[in-house]
Amino acid sequence: MTLTQSIDDVWRPKAMRALRETERAILESIRRFPNQSRAELAQRLDYSKALLTQCVTGFLQEGWVTEERERVPSRRGQPALRVKVRKGAIGGLGLSLSTGGIRGAIVDLSGSILGTAESSVNAQDVQAGLAAAVDIVSDLLHRADCLAGITIWAPAMFNAAGEIQEVTPTQSGIDFNEYRSQIEQKFGVSVSLESKCPSIDEAMFGSDPDALIFVLFLDYGVGGSLVDGLRVFRGGYGQAVNIGALVPDHGIRPSLPDLATYLDLADPEPDPALIATLLEHEDQRLWTWIESRGKALSDPLSIVVQFFNPTDVVLSGMFPRPVLEGLLGQIDLTRYDAPGRVPITKPRLRIGRNVGATSLAATAGSTSLFRVMVAQG
Repeated sequence: MTLTQSIDDVWRPKAMRALRETERAILESIRRFPNQSRAELAQRLDYSKALLTQCVTGFLQEGWVTEERERVPSRRGQPALRVKVRKGAIGGLGLSLSTGGIRGAIVDLSGSILGTAESSVNAQDVQAGLAAAVDIVSDLLHRADCLAGITIWAPAMFNAAGEIQEVTPTQSGIDFNEYRSQIEQKFGVSVSLESKCPSIDEAMFGSDPDALIFVLFLDYGVGGSLVDGLRVFRGGYGQAVNIGALVPDHGIRPSLPDLATYLDLADPEPDPALIATLLEHEDQRLWTWIESRGKALSDPLSIVVQFFNPTDVVLSGMFPRPVLEGLLGQIDLTRYDAPGRVPITKPRLRIGRNVGATSLAATAGSTSLFRVMVAQG
């Protein structure tokens, strides 16, 4: 597809309608706690059965949820009807743009990835990149009945107004705003830019809704974000919990460019196939890098534990799972425990739900769902 094609030449998706506050709360409860009965939903939310029935009936008519009788009755009498979101009914589409290519994914309300697509086009080439992005979006839109929106993951610092202030150096040649504007115009749906997609994905699908999570994501830089339930903490100026503030510019930050420099690679974005090959052959240079970088994360993450006392510390990003697991195995969260004092309860250390080369597109898709389900900008 070329940019000279008219807007009418592009198939436009059915956009998800705006939700009222009560509808949002009910649909979120159905999503988060599947297979509840209407009575259980009403009790959980403290809503009247009449209001609950009205909303669920509307969702059934929209095709967003299904309702089936339980096979084994939980009590005497007629088996209860159980409600859950319908797979593929509502999709959130995500894109990640980089010098190494353009990737897309569409995710539904159950957290399932309905489809992925990618192109090797360097996103710095706006003309070719936009054509590739439009092809990817066109391919993925058909995987869901209606679309919640499109989110483009941007490795950038944003201000309080949500505007990009600075893009990470290796990707600074990509015009993210131009991609957003052109894709929004072509498909007639809301397109957003977001840097904290891995954290939002964990908030939506990866944890208890009451958990306090610190997510560390390793990509073209090293980013951190604090998630309290379904609220992403951004700070008064939109720049809070930047892990870079805990590691000096000349310090060790385990990113893709850092690994490329360590391995003397010309490309600052190592090919995923190369990393897979190094893992398969148990390359000593790679494992030495993993050991040293994992240990280097111990100081900043120990500070996070002291400051925020999270229930979970999650390691996420573009590296393959074995690399993240190796880094995780080297992290020590006791660096700032005071001798003679009761130590702070340590969080669970775990790997993120979506990791690897296509992970950022998938987490951007989750972010599109988050924006309509949680109504947080």
